[in-house]
Amino acid sequence: MSSTIDYNFIFNSTSEKMDTPVAEENEKKPYQVIFGKEFRKTYISPPCHIGVSADQLPNILDVVKLEIDHFISFDILFTLLDYLIHQISPIDIKMIYISLINNYELIKTPSLVQDFLNSNLELIPSVSYDEIPKSFTEKFMYKDSGILFATSLIINNNDLAGYFYYYITITDPGFLNSDYIWMFLAVLVSLVDDDKKFKLVEITRDEIIKLKNTNLEKFEKTEIFLRAIGVTKEDILCVQ
Repeated sequence: MSSTIDYNFIFNSTSEKMDTPVAEENEKKPYQVIFGKEFRKTYISPPCHIGVSADQLPNILDVVKLEIDHFISFDILFTLLDYLIHQISPIDIKMIYISLINNYELIKTPSLVQDFLNSNLELIPSVSYDEIPKSFTEKFMYKDSGILFATSLIINNNDLAGYFYYYITITDPGFLNSDYIWMFLAVLVSLVDDDKKFKLVEITRDEIIKLKNTNLEKFEKTEIFLRAIGVTKEDILCVQ
């Protein structure tokens, strides 16, 4: 079986970036809304590109590191992080990354995680198994955001593949309903030995055949995993 795979989180490369809105002179900047008195209000301005001046950066960084659990559900956070990650040290990046992993279940829009990781994966330092919460490794496959973070973790540290493989194979395969799981499995299957590859094929086969027969749109999502194991969609379509 082939183990060649292109590590790319983008499923839809044609999606366009949002235009930067033009704010009125007297309007608050988005980061002032997040980090000011209205910080914990449920309504947050729509995401836009954020410019943080150098003198404000330390204060904003401290708030992100210490209180990220209070606003990780706000979509605009990932717009801020996309800017912030280019301004801070690898140590601070790692702290924020681990904080995101710790709070992955609170994230409401997994596509923003996908975009953030896809744009910044090369900036995220490797994380060891001991730095990852056990609750994450045991349950990540049940949330799209968890699957995306797990994919980035094994790309940046291949030694983690065995741990994630173990929890995938002892878990009820209901997680295969996620559109994001096939990218994770494609990366995972390229990092494990032949016996583990066979096991991954074994636990996914029935779901892939079922999707082929019942949901062609979801079946299309399996293509990246099929390519990683040396199989084409056409091969599966011929299976009765």
